[in-house]
Amino acid sequence: MEKKLLIAIILFGFSFVIGLVFCFPKFQEMLSAQKQLQAKETEVEEKKAYFAEIDILSERLEQYPDELAVIDFALPDDFSLPFLFDFFEKIIFRNGLFLKNISQVADSGFKSGRGFTPKSDSDVEQKASVDKQLKEIKIFFTLSGSYPAFKNLIYSMEKSARLINVEKLSFSLPKDETSVLLFDIKTKTYNY
Repeated sequence: MEKKLLIAIILFGFSFVIGLVFCFPKFQEMLSAQKQLQAKETEVEEKKAYFAEIDILSERLEQYPDELAVIDFALPDDFSLPFLFDFFEKIIFRNGLFLKNISQVADSGFKSGRGFTPKSDSDVEQKASVDKQLKEIKIFFTLSGSYPAFKNLIYSMEKSARLINVEKLSFSLPKDETSVLLFDIKTKTYNY
């Protein structure tokens, strides 16, 4: 009987060792897979919460169509150089100045005086290569008129719904009392 008990203990020990050798790695894999599953479930829940928050914010934004229209005007999706030139012409004439020259400029510096010519004919300077990134458009124009009219123009640009930054400006004094001031302005505006 002791022999049978000893054989049973040895077989039980042998099967336990065999079970550990073959089953324990699979058990470890199962535990690792469960941890990965929990991590993925947590990630999915976080993404669901994020998208739910985006949906709520989107619904809240839809309550402000007028404000969104102003933003769309300030940062238009479709770029049109003639539309931009027309916008600048209207604001210049509305403030009592005369437009002598208007052109698009690459970021090639600023040369004051009447002989300014852009060094590049690029249409749009991009900050990033991705299509939906903010793009800069630089416009140079030469104006003539009085200082108060010029001051009103700068104020109008500042208060415009369109995002306009005056990067550089220069002016020249008249040679005689009957002449008008000449202004060179380099502006920067944006679109998507």
